[in-house]
Amino acid sequence: TLHSSSATTQSVTETVEALSRGAKARVQMTASDEIGEMAVAINRYADTVDIREDQFRITIRKHRRERDYLLMVFESMPEGVIVMDVDGRVVLMNDVARGLLGSHRVFRSAGIHELANVVNVELGKAIVPGMYALGNPQHIELEEKVLLAQASAVLVGTQQRIGSVILLRDITNDVR
Repeated sequence: TLHSSSATTQSVTETVEALSRGAKARVQMTASDEIGEMAVAINRYADTVDIREDQFRITIRKHRRERDYLLMVFESMPEGVIVMDVDGRVVLMNDVARGLLGSHRVFRSAGIHELANVVNVELGKAIVPGMYALGNPQHIELEEKVLLAQASAVLVGTQQRIGSVILLRDITNDVR
């Protein structure tokens, strides 16, 4: 019995070690004593972990599809779109905005970033839930172009500002 108990303990230990490395292992024994009951409990736990991992993978795939969809929408917008975090750092910029501005350096030197720095007290009328206009649209002359720029604050449900969005439109022909 001592030999059998030692082999059983070793089997449980090896299975637990394999599970800790991420392997899909199970203890291959029946519950005839306390160690066997522990083996059954370990197998139940491993089954639960497998189910949670599968659900997690499904959730990640869903979030990736949603992210990819939003990025496609973002890139297909006819206006230039710049998304900034609450500290004013550019997080995303679509190709239209890059084409209008040329680079982040041009963006900073053009003064457009000032639109996003308006304090929350000066937030304008709500455009859509969670987005509020920051000041009036501004005309900005940049090289040979005239751009119309409008900034909006992005707010979470608690009305806490988490960043800004700036929309850019080339209005050079309209101005001429």
